[in-house]
Amino acid sequence: MLKKIFSSKSILQCVLTACVSYTICTIVISSVNVFVNWYEASYLYYNLQYFAVCSAIAVLMMITDPIIENSAMPLKIVIGILIVALCVFGLGGYVFGWFPFEPLLILAVVGILVTVYFLTFMIVYCVEKKWTDDINKILVERRKEKQNVRQKSN
Repeated sequence: MLKKIFSSKSILQCVLTACVSYTICTIVISSVNVFVNWYEASYLYYNLQYFAVCSAIAVLMMITDPIIENSAMPLKIVIGILIVALCVFGLGGYVFGWFPFEPLLILAVVGILVTVYFLTFMIVYCVEKKWTDDINKILVERRKEKQNVRQKSN
């Protein structure tokens, strides 16, 4: 029982559920608070700004993924980091004014965005790998079933 509870699939689902639910709660609470003022407005506007930046990153990656699909992994990673940097510095830094463009702060922001990029990349990779493995197992089982049916009919 414990083995099933703490399997890699269960842990990944838990992490994804926590991240998705946190994101949805943050968006909903921030959106509602714009009208009812439960919390300090600046905190909630930052949450909505984070959502805007993350959404911009996701859309740009969705657009570029088919274009770079057959490229080498290092190039995909560099393009991904450039997309994140464009959104963080463009939307976050310039449009939303999250930080002044000073050398030390730029270095700190680059460190944070690279760290977040690789952590997100690893989680998404693990989930997609697990899904791929599950699908492949199902396909292998179906092939075996078809072969068994063919052998029985002969």
